[in-house]
Amino acid sequence: MTAVPGARDTSIDVICDGCGAVATTGNSVVNDDDLVWTVLVEIGWVGSPFASGQHRCPRCAVADPGQRPAAYAAADRRGTSARVTVHAGASATVIAAHGDVDARLVADLRAALTSAIAAGRPVVLDLERVTVIDAIALGVLVRSRQAARQNEVPLCLAAPSRFVLTVLHTMRLLPAFPVFDTRADALAALGADADRVHAEPLIAPRAGD
Repeated sequence: MTAVPGARDTSIDVICDGCGAVATTGNSVVNDDDLVWTVLVEIGWVGSPFASGQHRCPRCAVADPGQRPAAYAAADRRGTSARVTVHAGASATVIAAHGDVDARLVADLRAALTSAIAAGRPVVLDLERVTVIDAIALGVLVRSRQAARQNEVPLCLAAPSRFVLTVLHTMRLLPAFPVFDTRADALAALGADADRVHAEPLIAPRAGD
């Protein structure tokens, strides 16, 4: 299904691919009919940040989490194990996401970023192993950037895939983050000791991952 313009000029109708429920809301942040990620964050739905993608209301997302877009299913077939790991050093914290950053992983990512920013050290979000990123995760990135700026904590992205870069660029979020080709490049730019950062894991993969 597709999110479509609503009856009002500024409204958007988001249609659930699970039950067909329709939510009508405004998209005042991004003036682009094809971008609905801010709407999904506001109403608590999950799915593609693009209007042409799949979207699910909270009830359907919980009841049937296996119904996911083709790109997500392909990642599962490749054996991707979704998890977030955190490595802390004296001068920086590295948060590494693995697999799909979607509704199943976003709580872990939010908790890791919140804790790392509160600690006051520079933060590197390593996206090298991220396959896809959905609308809710984009909302977490935006809020984390705001928190980092308020706390004067550097927050940068490392090794995002072409897909993630495209999403960030399309959503006009790419200029908001320093982006580096590798984790090592990011740590070097922050003046961090890469060996110590890699050596001290704080959060291990969850059981069953």
